[in-house]
Amino acid sequence: MRERQLARLGWLSLLLLGVALLTACGGREGSSPRVWIDAPLNGSQREWGTIQVMSHSSCEDGIREVALLVNGEEYRRDESPDANATLVTIVQPWVPPSDGQYTLQVIAYTRGRVASDPATVQVTIGAPTGTPLPTAAPEIPTPLPAEATWVLETPSVGPAAPTSTPIPAVATSTPVPPPPTPEPPPPTAEPPAPTATPKPPTPTPVPDTSGPEILEIKESADPIYTSYPGGCDPKEVTITTRVTDPSGVQEVRLRYRVGAAVWEGPLFLSTAGGDRYTITLPVHPNTPTTIQYQVLAKDSVGNQSSVEEGTVEVKQCSTG
Repeated sequence: MRERQLARLGWLSLLLLGVALLTACGGREGSSPRVWIDAPLNGSQREWGTIQVMSHSSCEDGIREVALLVNGEEYRRDESPDANATLVTIVQPWVPPSDGQYTLQVIAYTRGRVASDPATVQVTIGAPTGTPLPTAAPEIPTPLPAEATWVLETPSVGPAAPTSTPIPAVATSTPVPPPPTPEPPPPTAEPPAPTATPKPPTPTPVPDTSGPEILEIKESADPIYTSYPGGCDPKEVTITTRVTDPSGVQEVRLRYRVGAAVWEGPLFLSTAGGDRYTITLPVHPNTPTTIQYQVLAKDSVGNQSSVEEGTVEVKQCSTG
C-alpha cells in the first residue's frame, strides 16, 4: 500500500514539472519574456544630461518591442530590430526634466503582445537630496558691565583749633554796602536752522543690448545610424542646451541641414525645467552624411544671439 502511494506521488511530480516547462518562456506562443536593466545601476547618481538606459530582453518566442517608463509613465517605446530574435539589447536615451530622484522601468513585449515583469532601478540626477546644511555657531552674548554702586561718606568735624589772637568786634556804626546787582547776560543767538541733505539722484538703469547667453550644448549620440538596412541604434539625436538672459528668454530655436543641403527650420526647442531647452532630431533616410545645426535665441526685448553650428555624423548600420 505504501509503495503504491509513493508511485502515485512520483507521477504527480512529473506531471507538475511538465506543466511548468510548457508555461516557461519558449514553451509556446504567448509566454512571458524576461528583461533586466544593465545601465544605469540601481541607486546610482548622475549629472544632468542625456542618460543612456541599456537593457537586455530574452524569450524564445521573440522580442517585438521594449518600453521605457519614468516614474510609472511611459516615456518611449522602441521596436526590436528583429522580432524573431530571442535576445535583444537596446539603448534608450532619456533626458530628465530636472534634478531629483527617478524610478526607471523597462518592459519587454513578445510577438504575441505578452508583457514581461518590469525591471526597475532608482537613479538620482544632480545633488542627492537630504544633504544637511551647515549650521552657524551660536553667538556668545557679551556680559553687561556691572552697575555702579554709590556710597555716601559723612565728613568728620573736629574741634576748632585754639587761637591766641582775639577777633576784634565789628563796628556796627558803619553800614555795609549792598552787593552790586549783576548785569543780565547778553542774549544768546539762536542756532541756524539745519540744512537738509540733498538726496542723490536715482541712477538710470543701463539698457539691455546683448542677446541671450547660450551654454552647455550637448548631443545624446554621435554618430547615429540610418534605418536602411536597419538594425543599429540610436536612430535619433537629442540636443540639449542652457540659455540665460537678464531680461528673460523669449524663445530658443534650431535650424539644421543634411550634408550640403539648404538650411531647414527653424524649429522651436521645448523647455526642460529651469534654463534648459531640448529637441530631438530623427535620422535622415538619405545616404550617410552629416547633420549640421545652429542654436538661436531671443530675449524679451528683442536681442538675438546664435552659436556656431555643431555636427553629428550619420552612418549606415554594419551588416557584418
